[in-house]
Amino acid sequence: MTRTLTAAVLILAPAVGRAGHSRHPYLDAGQSADGRFAVTPELVEEPAAGKKPAAYHWKYTWKDTKSGATHAGKLEGLRSGTNGVFDPVHGHVFVAPGGETFAVWNPNVLAPTNPTGAKWPDLTTPEARTWEGFSHRLTVYKKTGEVVSRLELKDFLTDDDWKWLFCYGRQAYWQASYPGLTRDNAPRVGYALYQVSPDYTVLETLVGATDEAARKAKENGVTPPAPRAVRVDLVTGKLLDPAAKVADPQKVPGRPFAGDVIAGGRGNQKDYVPSLDPVRVAGRFGPPKP
Repeated sequence: MTRTLTAAVLILAPAVGRAGHSRHPYLDAGQSADGRFAVTPELVEEPAAGKKPAAYHWKYTWKDTKSGATHAGKLEGLRSGTNGVFDPVHGHVFVAPGGETFAVWNPNVLAPTNPTGAKWPDLTTPEARTWEGFSHRLTVYKKTGEVVSRLELKDFLTDDDWKWLFCYGRQAYWQASYPGLTRDNAPRVGYALYQVSPDYTVLETLVGATDEAARKAKENGVTPPAPRAVRVDLVTGKLLDPAAKVADPQKVPGRPFAGDVIAGGRGNQKDYVPSLDPVRVAGRFGPPKP
């Protein structure tokens, strides 16, 4: 029997053994800037039956809220998010103007591997560049499910970056936080690690070592460079020049969420429910509305 977990914003199991690395898992839905087109993720679970082990896949539903037209299909390269330590996901969906394409951004959680639970290879070797766990950092889909573009970790890193890259558990740490934000005070852990344009067509991230990654690198005689910006076109998946002047303010990346950072007494990440349009509409803290 197949079981589907669906919601406008999918809230997943709480993180177990939070420690310093695990964070609340989530895969957020998204909509176009004008609100017409929306993409909602669903975790479809297939319980174990006889000798067949349990399995899962991520399904998306694309909807034109004006005409009522829908499309559905599978999403690639995502963990289940059923456990914040052993099978996390920290994902964001961006729907392009016109709704013809959408992008799924899952930068730091490793993609599923075969065999399950495989450890990353020696990061100093060429084989690390093509390891499947580092795939699917950003995937652009047509509304009908065909993949337009897929970026892997090697598309964001230089050869020197692999010398300081830090992996732990099911995550790779290669992004620096934006000023004023941390993995703890941002309502979503991912919000600290990227910026997005108001029309959801341009994403920017800072390639740089976290404090822990820098400390580990220095133990090995490597000093990571200052963080550098990388920009991506969320419609085509092509890398952009981050220094290029952009005349249209709707295409200039900025803070990916409205509202405040987490402060004492305001709740925490597991209680956060984002809006479908997080750049303009603040999320809220508290249990999901019925």
